[in-house]
Amino acid sequence: MKEISLRLVTEGDARQIWLWANDPDAREASFSHARIPWEEHLEWYQRRLRDPLTTMYIVMDAAGTPVGVVRFQGGNTPDGAIVSLTIAREYRGLGFGSRALRLATLKASREKGTRRFIAFVRAGNGASLRTFMKAGFGYRGRVRINGEEAGELVLVLESREGPAGQETERDPGQGG
Repeated sequence: MKEISLRLVTEGDARQIWLWANDPDAREASFSHARIPWEEHLEWYQRRLRDPLTTMYIVMDAAGTPVGVVRFQGGNTPDGAIVSLTIAREYRGLGFGSRALRLATLKASREKGTRRFIAFVRAGNGASLRTFMKAGFGYRGRVRINGEEAGELVLVLESREGPAGQETERDPGQGG
């Protein structure tokens, strides 16, 4: 894996994101475990596309294959943006998640001015916890979401980090 890239989601991504969201492991890690009906997802997706405080990026591998999605809700406020990440089952455990989070938070910082990013990880979801921490998020403490215990993780970018227009990230030590 040499690089990843991001692009804004389009209406045409609705089905793929729905499939990723309904993966059994994704449902188990979510704060809502029920399978998401297509019609409900489509309504939610259309609202997110119209919401000026929501930004969603498709994560792509070096070949341009979609491997996941990063979503930010909120933005340049004292509270910051809430971050959600989904990586396709076949790409989990390969480093796409933490790399996508680093790239997406830098992009949101440059393009939207967002400096504070918050993630909530369900208790027992060690893989997600490690992914966010590897991306630079710090553990802030325990909270309850929908009646379930979760960890709150925060990343604060103090300044606009990274060169403007950079849309890919290469593995350090992978020869450029």
